[in-house]
Amino acid sequence: MEKEIIEQKKVAKFIRTLEGELEVLQKKERAAGWSQRNALIEHVYSNYDRHENLIAKKEKWENIGFQCRILEDILELMIRHRDIYGLYNISGMKRELDNQLSLAERLNEFEIAEVILDYKIRLEKVSKEPV
Repeated sequence: MEKEIIEQKKVAKFIRTLEGELEVLQKKERAAGWSQRNALIEHVYSNYDRHENLIAKKEKWENIGFQCRILEDILELMIRHRDIYGLYNISGMKRELDNQLSLAERLNEFEIAEVILDYKIRLEKVSKEPV
């Protein structure tokens, strides 16, 4: 019983860590969005001669947004596996991450699959750490 409680605390701490990571990513996304906006203005004022800079800023913003959306979905998935007492169904989380990973692979969404796999491995490390 005590081992389960310790495991629950580790998973709860892991989820709080992910929420912190999401907050940092969201700040980066906002900053990249403003940077893209500024690059667009520069592009217009340069008589439409700053294509490369604008494209680079847009890609950076899109990549950060991509990471944010995946992390938001993974956090939502994990929180769905919390019961009324605040306990997590860790095996359910892992099973659903496996399902999402399989789906991403079947749809040839390998970038998404890679990110899901990273979070799944991190969850497994946290839930299997020695007490």
